Amino acid sequence: MAGNIGERGQSVSSRLLRIVDAFDQDAPELSLVEIGRRTGLPGATLHRLLGELVRHGAIERTGPGRYTVGVRMWEIGKLAPRVSRVVRSLRFARLSD
Repeated sequence: MAGNIGERGQSVSSRLLRIVDAFDQDAPELSLVEIGRRTGLPGATLHRLLGELVRHGAIERTGPGRYTVGVRMWEIGKLAPRVSRVVRSLRFARLSD
């Protein structure tokens, strides 16, 4: 694992999920430095993986060096059965009003 001595044994998908997990309700938008601090990923790895997530739409750039969760994450998330039930119930409640 050249260049990833501190990351030995971690899969790429594990690193990608660490980036996504860096965002939360209290920090919906983060700088590159903040994401690096929260994930502990080396700068070059973080930059490369963020680029892939941005191209896929899972993460969006909000400005120079700033990122937020992308719309694609919502599209995937709403496919979860529990979320689908909640969305349907909210839609039904609104129609009932």
